[in-house]
Amino acid sequence: YRQEQRYGEAFDLLENAIKLAPRSAPAYYELGLTALASRQRLDRAEQTLRIYLMLGQQEANQPPLDDAHVQLGKVYELEHRKDDARSAYQAALMQNPQSEAAREALQRLR
Repeated sequence: YRQEQRYGEAFDLLENAIKLAPRSAPAYYELGLTALASRQRLDRAEQTLRIYLMLGQQEANQPPLDDAHVQLGKVYELEHRKDDARSAYQAALMQNPQSEAAREALQRLR
């Protein structure tokens, strides 16, 4: 639904998935990305991306933690929280020193 910009349906589906499986990291990550893409519910995006980071990457096919830090940094940027964004991008680089997305974002924030 997110790719089709049907955000309301995506939010409903993902919130239900979280209710059914509250320890399922991918649902939290996807909800965070949906909120970020829609620029709606940014507080929920922050919350769900933090939960994803707390739960950790549970399977190899899930997004890496450095990417979740980058997405969290984008949320902070949208909220005009540059110091928090910088910290998120730095955390991404700690997870993956090769992260071009984190490096570029830090450069942009200078």
